[in-house]
Parts: sequence; C-alpha cells; structure tokens
Amino acid sequence: MDGSLFGYAIFYKLEKKIRAGADYIITQLGFDARKFIEMIRYVRQHLKLSIPLIGSVYVLSSGAARFMQRGEVPGCYVNQELVSKLSQEAKAEDKGKGTRLERASQQVAILKGLGYNGAHIEGLNLRSADVKLIISRANEIGDNWRDYLPDFGYASDNPFYFFQDGESFTPPKEGESPVLRKTRRRAIPSLTFWATRVLHKLFFVKGTAGYKFMRAFSRFTVKRKALYHFFTFFERLVKRMLFDCRHCDDCALFEMYYLCPEARCPKGMRIGPCGGSRVNGRCEVFEEQYCIWERVYWRAKNRRECDKLKYIINPRDWKLYETNSWVNYFLGYDHSGVETEIPEKIKD
Repeated sequence: MDGSLFGYAIFYKLEKKIRAGADYIITQLGFDARKFIEMIRYVRQHLKLSIPLIGSVYVLSSGAARFMQRGEVPGCYVNQELVSKLSQEAKAEDKGKGTRLERASQQVAILKGLGYNGAHIEGLNLRSADVKLIISRANEIGDNWRDYLPDFGYASDNPFYFFQDGESFTPPKEGESPVLRKTRRRAIPSLTFWATRVLHKLFFVKGTAGYKFMRAFSRFTVKRKALYHFFTFFERLVKRMLFDCRHCDDCALFEMYYLCPEARCPKGMRIGPCGGSRVNGRCEVFEEQYCIWERVYWRAKNRRECDKLKYIINPRDWKLYETNSWVNYFLGYDHSGVETEIPEKIKD
C-alpha cells in the first residue's frame, strides 16, 4: 500500500494488538506477493515472534475486482492491471472461474511456501468443491511455489515497502535481519500544534508547577457548580476553535499529537488506522481527507517520537461525555488515570 502510514502506523497497530493478547494474525486480502513476504519478515525476523500467521486468499471475480478498484470495498484494493486481466478472463466459456481458482491455488501454495500457518480462503458463491480443488492444486504445486511469485506483483501506483529490499520477490532467509526503510521528516506548519505543545509541557506534565496548580484548581472547581460550568464553557470554546472538539471529555489530544480522533475520524480510532483506510492513505468514509493516523505519523516522525505511537491509549470512557476534560485529566477521571495490565513489550 501507499505511504508510510501503511508501512509503519499499521504495523504499530499490529504490535499493540499482539501485546493486548491477540492469538493469531489474519492479513487483509491482496495480490502483491511482496506484501505477504513483508508481513512474515516483519513478524518472524523483525519482531522475532512465532504467533500464527494466516494469509487471506480471495477468489477474485471480474465484478468484485471492479468494485475494489473503485474503492467501494473498504480496505480492499485491486489495481487496473489485474482488473483488465480479469475482464479478459471473464470472456471464457466458464466466465473465468477456472483461472480464478488457479490463481487462488497459487496464492495458497505461496503462503505455505513462505511459512504461513494457514490460508483464509474467501470469495462469493464458493462451493466446498471449489475450496477442495484449491487446496488440492496448491499441494500439487508444492515446492514449485517460488515460480509463481512474480505473477503476484499487482501493487498500487506508489507502493511503500517496510524494508529496504522490499521491492524484491526474494523469499525471506533464515537468520537474516531485514533493514527498515527510512522515511524523511516533514514540517508541521501548524501554529496550534506548536503552541499547544508548549502549554502541555507547562501545565499537563505531572510534577510541574503548572500541573500542581491545575490539579488544585480542578479540586476547587468541582465543588463550585457555577465555576465548574464556566470553566467547562471556556474549555469547550477554546478546544472547539482549535481542534473542532466534540466534547467526548476523555481527551486523547496529547497522545495523538493534537489531532482530535472524535472530530477527524468517523470511527474515533485511538488504537491506529482502521482496516478500511484507502490505499492512498485517505479515509474510508470521507475520501477527500487523509486518515488521521497518516497525519499523526508524520507529526510523530517530525519530533523523532515514532516509538510513542506504540503506546496503547485506553478506550474512551463514555460516562464522561459533556463534562470537563481538563478536570477529568487533572483529577485522574479519564483514560490517563486508568492503569493497564498490557505489557510494555511484546512477548512470544
């Protein structure tokens, strides 16, 4: 997929899921074998984990491919080259079914050869006989799976590969340590970001004089209804103008580099980009805007703080809706005051 969002932010999200207790991993569907190679290198060689990996194999028809190519199936992408190929195959007497099943068989064989623990075979109107044929044919291909790798190079126009040699179809070698691809830093042309960052360091960092003052002020405020309502009005006015705040009042602005997940993401995603993000890094719902995690990544990259994106933000507490997020933070009512038992590092 395109851009560093999918090369880094989605992998950071995967790490969070593993740390939170995921028992296995299922990939999204795709037709670029280099991405399947990338995934197993990332999990087995970069993270050094033995967690089961299952690859998605979609028995792709011409009609489904056109829908995916237009971006009408969230998280699924098929490039124009493959769409054209499938359109030609559909002119056959069997409407292209034979070639569809053969392509799926080759993918299953590739996954098995790469070391995946299984394949999740998907598709519309599949019969049990079709699945049996796919598995049988994949076993028949056996050790010749490498011959089919170059046939699955259906990448997007500007693909991003996590490792420096990611454009190669070369299977991973035991014992190698793949080198991560570096991305350049981008400027953050936002006065709001820089000003808010300074204010955070002055008042929101525990142990500072500003934090101690605000904590005492919050304790004073909650006991006085009129003052609490005025303080809440002031907070909403400021945050609405600066961040388009939606008053969830379990604020995650700091962890998300001052981009509001409630305002910028239809799903309010705090863990990372959703699986429906488009191949060009744009939102599944609002195609005209970039996924919030695309922007979060570049801000973290600018500050050389990408490792902080591996931090798991506790879920939003809906009971805090339309209260006062500043008071909730300073008095430990929001997610930042909840202790989590999720380990800091991934364990196999």
